[in-house]
Amino acid sequence: MRSDFDTDKDSDSEYFQAVAPYVYQTVSAFSMLRDYVASLVDPHIASNEYVRGVSPLIHYLGERCQAFAMLMQYGYLWDADIVMRCIMEASIRIGYLSFASQAERKIRAKEYWEDLSEINRLKQSDRAKLAVQTSGAESLRRGLEPLILSTIEEASLREKWSSKKRSDIEQKWSFTRIINAIEKHMIETTGTSAMKSILWNYGLSSHLIHADETAMMITADRLDRPEPEQKKQILAHAARLFRDELASMVFVAFALTYVLEEPQAELNTLVEKIEPLYKKLNELNQAFYDYLDQGAFSEARIS
Repeated sequence: MRSDFDTDKDSDSEYFQAVAPYVYQTVSAFSMLRDYVASLVDPHIASNEYVRGVSPLIHYLGERCQAFAMLMQYGYLWDADIVMRCIMEASIRIGYLSFASQAERKIRAKEYWEDLSEINRLKQSDRAKLAVQTSGAESLRRGLEPLILSTIEEASLREKWSSKKRSDIEQKWSFTRIINAIEKHMIETTGTSAMKSILWNYGLSSHLIHADETAMMITADRLDRPEPEQKKQILAHAARLFRDELASMVFVAFALTYVLEEPQAELNTLVEKIEPLYKKLNELNQAFYDYLDQGAFSEARIS
């Protein structure tokens, strides 16, 4: 069962008409936060090592948010969830490069840009060699040959990066370990943290990316719901995604102000401006669960 609300993807669709106000308001709020982040980064891009280190991540984040907005506009919510994974990954890495002592920030920047790069070069070389060996296609060989390390380069990197050392660095930079580290810093400096709340959304996107049985079940479940319930669930899903995008940008902005020791008055003012939208998105998300609590779910199923 699939309703027109779920399948129509044009600007005249019922979905678009229902979600359009939130698309435009979220894009506007995102733009304000993006411009604020740019105002922090641009003056320091040439002189500040930290800013140079996080700038590519900020640029990547901005481009993914643009793709996210397009998917949301036309109702591709599961795909938007996958792109949201990219947004979360970039955001928490910016946070990990920011929320630490100055000495630790330098260590993490070296790990991110140099150590992990060398480890990935080894992986890329191994995969490229395997692809060339198993395919035999001349075009593939010519395309992948630049990625294959020379014997000397490979020996040097393998000597530098034992299996254990590679594993230690990769584990340190895993999503869960990063979240734990940021949460620890937040609790030590502010007394509270809600960082682990994003692990559920991260897990959902993992199911969708890997196309496992859970992904099949959750996407099929929506199609099986009665139409009134399905509409409320779709809008709740959209609201949650919009809220997550804004939360990611606010998190990045606070990370930058923390490291650059900028006054937070302007950022706090921006957060106050978008707070009504954030509350409305929370209400839209909660409406689906209120609908279920009122027993409408059972009645709809029976009918």
